Amino acid sequence: MNCARAGRHSQKRFTLFSILFCLAVLLTAVTANAATITVPAGGSLQSAINAAQPGDTIILDAGASYTGPITLPNKSGSTFITIQSSALAQLPGPTERVTPAHASLMPKILTPGANQPALQTAASAHHYRFIGIEFAPVNATVIVSDLIKFGEGSSLQNSLSLVPHHLVLDRCYIHGFPAMELKRGVALNSADTDILNSHISEVHGQGYDTQAICGWNGPGPFKIINNRLEAAGENVMFGGADPSIVGLIPSDITIQQNYFFKPLSWKVDDPSYGGIHWTVMISNGPASATAKHKVGTYEWTGNYAVTGVQKVK
Repeated sequence: MNCARAGRHSQKRFTLFSILFCLAVLLTAVTANAATITVPAGGSLQSAINAAQPGDTIILDAGASYTGPITLPNKSGSTFITIQSSALAQLPGPTERVTPAHASLMPKILTPGANQPALQTAASAHHYRFIGIEFAPVNATVIVSDLIKFGEGSSLQNSLSLVPHHLVLDRCYIHGFPAMELKRGVALNSADTDILNSHISEVHGQGYDTQAICGWNGPGPFKIINNRLEAAGENVMFGGADPSIVGLIPSDITIQQNYFFKPLSWKVDDPSYGGIHWTVMISNGPASATAKHKVGTYEWTGNYAVTGVQKVK
């Protein structure tokens, strides 16, 4: 009896070892097959993304410009395709926030205008990560609503199966220009999306709400951690429009260690006022969110509404 029991235990251990060995072999094979694709200045970023396979890394030349809109296609697999700066080693580390001073170390993905984003997703696209990239309009005269568009806010995305997911923006500089109107830095109608250590600024408009980050037709979870978020309207907002996915409520949202900022150059009666009467609004949030160490700067009652100095722990 004891010999039989010992035999069964040995067989179980051998089976477990075999499974772990096979997993290790598979992971090694995936790593070994991962490619590094370099896209020089003047190269086609869209072609590189179309050709990339899960696990690949696409390296863009720091300082080079790549004109969008760049579309992230839906691919099979569950390993990230990473798009990063060639000067990543010179940028702040993975827990540090970038600033505009780092722009020279970043490649630029630019929207040409005509109300097109710099970056957008195809239906169900997933597992893309951007590190150390600048996103901006090609110049201050073009018309842009959403600079980055993750998912669709319209009826084109009316099912959870169509929602893009597993998307990451890490140490990115996302911005408009001081005198141009920009409705949103990131339209966040996706799932499993992280915005980390980034700087979003110069998001403003006249007579309508603007947001650094806004979502209403994506389920989450979302992590918005250690960013500087600047918008004349709500710095971060979830909701504000009816979702096209029945019963959807953006949920499981973590907003942590962010700096919410509105410069005094937007305040009509301040000595530094820049001369453009942007519509300034108070920040709103969803019902299911955790906010920690959020700091906002400046409070006034002009321009339309109030934004406050607040710190939530």
